[in-house]
Amino acid sequence: MAADKTRYLKDLEMLMQEYVTCYGYCAGDRTIHKLSLLIAMFESSEMFEKIGQNLKNNLIIDIDRDVDYVKWSNRETWIETKSKTNQYASSLSYESLSMDKSLFANSMADMLPPVPETSSDDNKKKQFDGLTYTERDKFKTTINNLMNNNVFNDKVLDFAIDSTLKKLCAALQNIANIIEAKHVARLYEELYNKQLFAYTNKIGSSVLKSHKEWRESYLEDEITEDSLKDHVQKVLINLFKAGVLDNIEVNVTKKQKDDYKAEIDFSEHDIPKKMNTNKLYNCFRSICDFKGGKYSLDKVKAGRLLFKIRKDEDKICAFFTFVLTLTHVYQDIDELREANRVPSKIFDFDFSKIECKFSEEEGNRSGISKHAPMVLTIMDKMSENMPKAYWVCFFCVLLEKEWIEDNVNAFCKKMNSIFSVKLDKSALSKTINELGNKIEEWDIGDKRLKEKKEFGLKFKQCIEFYVQYKMNSFM
Repeated sequence: MAADKTRYLKDLEMLMQEYVTCYGYCAGDRTIHKLSLLIAMFESSEMFEKIGQNLKNNLIIDIDRDVDYVKWSNRETWIETKSKTNQYASSLSYESLSMDKSLFANSMADMLPPVPETSSDDNKKKQFDGLTYTERDKFKTTINNLMNNNVFNDKVLDFAIDSTLKKLCAALQNIANIIEAKHVARLYEELYNKQLFAYTNKIGSSVLKSHKEWRESYLEDEITEDSLKDHVQKVLINLFKAGVLDNIEVNVTKKQKDDYKAEIDFSEHDIPKKMNTNKLYNCFRSICDFKGGKYSLDKVKAGRLLFKIRKDEDKICAFFTFVLTLTHVYQDIDELREANRVPSKIFDFDFSKIECKFSEEEGNRSGISKHAPMVLTIMDKMSENMPKAYWVCFFCVLLEKEWIEDNVNAFCKKMNSIFSVKLDKSALSKTINELGNKIEEWDIGDKRLKEKKEFGLKFKQCIEFYVQYKMNSFM
């Protein structure tokens, strides 16, 4: 698909055409043409200077898609066009016919409808595109001055045009230098965000339509997380086929290569024989992370990729087709996971996120026979700012579940070796003798005992909830 010319190229090409016209065959007065060129060239030089200033703080995706700024900034690119045209070639005009130029302004003014200047005709004046008699005289004076060689002539205008051309070329060269310079990470991230917004508006509806069509090819209850992940692999291969990652080199360690190969199996997909999928996948992984079965783009690295492929609009479109499809797929996966989610949170524990602080070796040393690393993790968190007398709750709950031996002395030693807490075995034994080893049966005698009992029941609920969570997760 051929991309439309950018506004930058259109401006330069039109400017070049005016330049060629002024120094070749032109219709009408050459002085007027040159003055028009001077104004247009000055405006363009100012515009490209501002673009250069803006480019330092905001990368522009299509800045040089079809413009070779080095070539356009070379004055010879412009000046050589003079030799290709018949410079100062004569054309049919007042000048070539040796006619009086003063008649030109008078005749032109006569072509415009007169408008009365009286205040009573203000409404009538607004109805016409014309000039009052006073304005007609000013118009004549202006035209006569423009065509007066004593005011504007080739020598004056040629010098001004050449000076402005230097200004324009300097602005264009500055843009070329900025494009080739290194840019800070923030600019790449901003470029990615801006292009994501632009392409969401541009192709978002069609990408969503395609995703819905893919979903409709399945029976609704047959769409699983595996089928969604398989779909991601297929759209990833389409990204490869579009050439988005072609000719891009990345440094990958042997371990990374091995890890990446384990993440995806390309053998199950229809892939062109010449396509080096492993290399392309290495490139792809260089701009994103892979965690929890999902790809997560690094916006800075993605912005660098976009700037590298900025001259190919089809590749950019293919890139964002992939990105937007990925968004829809992951939204579907999240909805599936939420529908099938196993409750994982109780009190301030979320077992889907919490990580064990203790090793299997420490678990074995604790004397706790089941789920020891996580039980120790729960005990560690609950014992923060806990009265030392509450350790009896841990002992009673674990003993009731038969996860530890009925040996207070051994329990105290093992907890000390793991948590560095010195427990009074005599005090623990006394409490157990007075209250019993079943927390539910403790009589609530006062506020302190009530709080201790509530603490013990909370610990019991936590470990029971964890056991059920683990069972449900494996079902």
